[in-house]
Amino acid sequence: MRIFLLVQVEKTDAKSAVETPKESIPIHVESVVETSPQKIEKVEENVVEEKKVLEDEGSMHRSPSLGALAEDPETTNKVQQAYAFAGMHHIFDEHNRPVTNLLFAHNDKNLLAFSSMDGKISICHGLYNPKRIRTLQHDESVTDFAWSRLNDMIISTSTDKTIRIWQVRNGECIRTIQDDSPTTCCCFHPVNDDIIVVGNGKGVLKIYSLSSGKLVRKETLEKTEMLLNVTGQLNINKLTGLTYTNTIVTSLTFNGNGSILFVADNKGSVRTFMFNDKLFNLSLVGKTLVSKGKPVSSVRFKEWGLGSETHDSLIVNACDSTVKLYWIQKTPTTNSQIVLERSFPIKNKREAIRGNFCPIRANRDGACIVSGSENGTIFIFDVTRAQPCVNELQGHAGIVYDVCWNSDETLLASCDSTGTVILWKRILNVDGKRDE
Repeated sequence: MRIFLLVQVEKTDAKSAVETPKESIPIHVESVVETSPQKIEKVEENVVEEKKVLEDEGSMHRSPSLGALAEDPETTNKVQQAYAFAGMHHIFDEHNRPVTNLLFAHNDKNLLAFSSMDGKISICHGLYNPKRIRTLQHDESVTDFAWSRLNDMIISTSTDKTIRIWQVRNGECIRTIQDDSPTTCCCFHPVNDDIIVVGNGKGVLKIYSLSSGKLVRKETLEKTEMLLNVTGQLNINKLTGLTYTNTIVTSLTFNGNGSILFVADNKGSVRTFMFNDKLFNLSLVGKTLVSKGKPVSSVRFKEWGLGSETHDSLIVNACDSTVKLYWIQKTPTTNSQIVLERSFPIKNKREAIRGNFCPIRANRDGACIVSGSENGTIFIFDVTRAQPCVNELQGHAGIVYDVCWNSDETLLASCDSTGTVILWKRILNVDGKRDE
């Protein structure tokens, strides 16, 4: 017997509850992952139990810069309505192993890619006539991928120790770069698509020229830290109390103009590098301990803000059951360039969970972030509210690894450990009007 759970826990009253229309799910139930009644009962019990734990343990750090958090009922209701969902727009079940990463193309409502531990990357249409249009193939698990600035290329990393560059229009692999270790994460420079940065399982950062395929810069994390310790600028041992063996680069992201690179590791830290794209020079200017001894699974950047103020911001997920929001200081310091604003509770003890920004704030109160979790729940938090959780989506039968929005927030995409990708359809569009 094949059964699929769809639960939406809304923070609204009964009048705002919306039944999921059957016609909004344009696939057969038989194509969804098979789940036994016993497994469903266990999942439901875990959701109730873990929700109580999150409520009991979810004391949220708040920086004084946020001031008194708003709790106006009318405003809260508007935010909840903005992030209410009509149901599932589409379900992709293209993979038989966990799908761990997914991204819509830059400034695009329709083009979506997601990668799996089966070694494949699927490129799909999401909003219009949902279907897979291209498949990219590694020899082993795909660990990360990224779109180029113009969405014409994808870079990917894998446990097969390669970095591959793909043309999106035909799925052709135009360059393969061999590494001496599993490659773990990657990104394009946000301004210059000829610059790519890759991290690996030996704690090494490598910068390549895409056009030539040549390595133009290499930095070992332990080496840069030792140099800082010698000059007295930064005492890493005092900050962390850890010995740095088998450091793994887990996530990378640039700021908006590509002058700052943020690098996360499996020891619980995020390093801040200044980057010169002319000289390919990396300078370590700070290191922030996010969670002592707990891996940082994801770091993502957005120029984002509250009210009339705009901040360069980071969302950081760590294996300590939190997703954290950081503001980035405008002037680099010798110790740290990022400041914790607030921390939100999710379920994540050991998996590579990722969070993301809800990017559009025009014509809307509140400022929201979204994250997956180990208990199969998608959490949407409003960082301006004293009670921040505005919605919880429960439709996955496994760990939710990653979440992302398309460019106009029409769709929220999420992926899980069963190989399923769900596209969630919002009730209201960004202008507050009901989507047809």
